[in-house]
Amino acid sequence: AARPVAAPLPAPGQVRLVLRNGTQRDGLGRTVGDALAARGFAVLSTGNAPGPVAGPAQVRFGPRARQGATLLAAHVLGAQLRPVPALPPGTVQLYLGTSFVRLRTPAETAAYVRVLPSPRPVATPKPSAKALAPAPCR
Repeated sequence: AARPVAAPLPAPGQVRLVLRNGTQRDGLGRTVGDALAARGFAVLSTGNAPGPVAGPAQVRFGPRARQGATLLAAHVLGAQLRPVPALPPGTVQLYLGTSFVRLRTPAETAAYVRVLPSPRPVATPKPSAKALAPAPCR
């Protein structure tokens, strides 16, 4: 049985995100978006969520966006990863929830990333001598 192999995290500039403020705190989305842009993330837009978002921040992501979402979540204290298969491939969204406190400091983010599962090289199995031997004719 094949085991999934963790892919390396992308650079912040490779993560294109949309940020939505699900709190009642005016300007929070722009403030957090500016801070993430200063860290190198490509913040495509900021705005208000359609309604309140209870709890911490949510990093929602579509197909082929897990690694970018994981990197973003490493920067957002208490963020929860939420796969959303209906989102377009590569999509990453950050919804700030009502209990959002702050971004992690760069030192906290680096420490958090260090404890994430690291990618392992995929070993290609070598065929055994028995597998290479010709099958007997019947």
